[in-house]
Amino acid sequence: MRSNNVALESIIGYSLLICVMLALFLEIVGLMLYISAGNSLSISLDQKLSVQEENFFTYTLRTISSAIRSPSYVNLMSLGIAILMFTPYLRAVFSVAYFILAKNYKYTLITSFVLVVITISLMVQ
Repeated sequence: MRSNNVALESIIGYSLLICVMLALFLEIVGLMLYISAGNSLSISLDQKLSVQEENFFTYTLRTISSAIRSPSYVNLMSLGIAILMFTPYLRAVFSVAYFILAKNYKYTLITSFVLVVITISLMVQ
């Protein structure tokens, strides 16, 4: 069972690394598109950059759809931020699965509680 735990820990670690690297890549590409469009690096509080959905999950789905249909700098950078924000949630989901497979019910309960709290916080704007 120990080798299965190590494999599962590796899967969790690599999936988190992939999420962070993908978010970083999208941010860099979005920033390059932003600068190449002749925009300055000054801070803007433009309303089109704010979250305008009822919760994080619908925002993420809209952002994915927008980035696929029209990969503009706003859409790519929004997707990068959404992926980065989704990473801790993914970690909690994987941790619950890990502790269930390891038959560690104490940590399954604790991590499930954390997952519920994160889920509620992402559903409430």
